[in-house]
Amino acid sequence: MTTPAAVLAAGVLDWRWQALAGADHTALVAALRDELTPASDWQRIGAARPRELEPTNGDWLTRWVAPSTTRSADDDARLAAAWEEALGPPHEAPSNFLRLEVGSLADARALQQIGLVSSRQLVGVFRTYAHKVEWRWPLRVGLLPGPRAGDWLDALQSSRFHGEQYHATMVPADSDAQFELVVLDTATLPEPGEPLAGDHAFDRVVRSAGSVVAVGEAARSTEFHDHTMMTLLERFDPAITIVMPVDDMSWWVPTFRELSHDVPLDAAVVAASPAALVAGDPLALAATAVGHWAMWVARDLGEAELSEGLDTVEFRHEDEGSQVVHDRVELLRSRGIDAVLRINLALAAAPDDAAPDEATPEAAAPVAPPAVAPPPIALPGVAPPPAPAPAPG
Repeated sequence: MTTPAAVLAAGVLDWRWQALAGADHTALVAALRDELTPASDWQRIGAARPRELEPTNGDWLTRWVAPSTTRSADDDARLAAAWEEALGPPHEAPSNFLRLEVGSLADARALQQIGLVSSRQLVGVFRTYAHKVEWRWPLRVGLLPGPRAGDWLDALQSSRFHGEQYHATMVPADSDAQFELVVLDTATLPEPGEPLAGDHAFDRVVRSAGSVVAVGEAARSTEFHDHTMMTLLERFDPAITIVMPVDDMSWWVPTFRELSHDVPLDAAVVAASPAALVAGDPLALAATAVGHWAMWVARDLGEAELSEGLDTVEFRHEDEGSQVVHDRVELLRSRGIDAVLRINLALAAAPDDAAPDEATPEAAAPVAPPAVAPPPIALPGVAPPPAPAPAPG
């Protein structure tokens, strides 16, 4: 009988399975380790894993596709055994995640419905390409006007961490404010050509946000939520887009809790609800993990005190590492320093590494990973690396 571990291994190795079908255990383990990136088998900064300041290609995600090849029961047994050895035991962390790039929302949904494999929660990220991202901590959360927005704002503001590690507010009309997360009610999405909440100013806020979260319509079909995702991607082209099919703000506290553990936004929202759908640029998503964010901002600003000792600080609770980061950000702010990470992702992408004009979450066809590693993240003040060679074929 096929096991989840065998399905995961087969999907990671699908594009090279013909060459590996007769491989022994050692070769399969080596092939899987070659595909699995640090960003996929996510580890927080802190006592469990000190991390260099330099962002690397490890911020790119391992690609998984629904296996297309026929395998025998013996194949599946070998794949499952190789998977367990390649991945190893879970990390010392409150939660463990395996984040995988997928080529369709259906694949993301299938992964997340599996739940835990090798003590890691599965997260599917539909790959998009961002031009830039801007991210701060404490987080700024903006709610667009709507029938339920007042109740949702009350729920966001009821946490003891509101006003300290995050700030939630209603987005005012004609606003040019910047937010890490803009939350909108899925039920209020207008028809094509019509502005959000009756005002084109809200469209500008969504386009400039670090991420967009469409909440609601829990009882609607998967096709409806896929359509919501496509609408947001096509209309606003966000760096990170989330569809949360939950009819209230019950997802926020578990999401914030995981974010405070130095977990990226995609994993945090899927931990809150496995029905959540995430589309985003992997490098933008990596920047949403608070410990990683602090390391990168410290390097960019030349403010070592922001990151000093973070590799020995625990990120197990909201009162630990994320609070340390908050306190240091406030200290910088008192000196007139704006602790913000601005990433020019256009510099990080290869010239040919662009999403096709006609691509949609349903229609995107799985492709083999490139023959060369993707380039490192491009941060301000750091010269962009040479563009990699295009993938063969």
